[in-house]
Amino acid sequence: MLDANALVPPGLRDLLLSCASAGVFRPVWQSEIEAELRRNGARLLVRRGAGVDEADAALDHVVAEMNRAFPDARLHPRRRRRLEASMTNHPKDRHVLAAAAAAGASHERPASAAPAHPRTARRADCRQ
Repeated sequence: MLDANALVPPGLRDLLLSCASAGVFRPVWQSEIEAELRRNGARLLVRRGAGVDEADAALDHVVAEMNRAFPDARLHPRRRRRLEASMTNHPKDRHVLAAAAAAGASHERPASAAPAHPRTARRADCRQ
């Protein structure tokens, strides 16, 4: 599940969508996230000197290209809305958690992602 906070920064968005394109994960988002991406991404471009119309057009293009590249990524609202009422996290974020659950997202790492050798945390002065 890609939330708007991961899609607004252009570098992070490019990295995540490149990983999705390489098959690392299946991207999922919803129309509310697209709207938030448009709104906050345009605001960022305006702060960086773009005109409002130019910023809006740029974000419309970004969202259109995301949907062209990943035509199955946008989750249908009905799949999310059935679960949203049961979510207990912050009300403004319930649509994200419900969409992730509806899409079958998991927070667990696959066993193949575990490091081959155990790691030990060390302090900056190299002591354990």
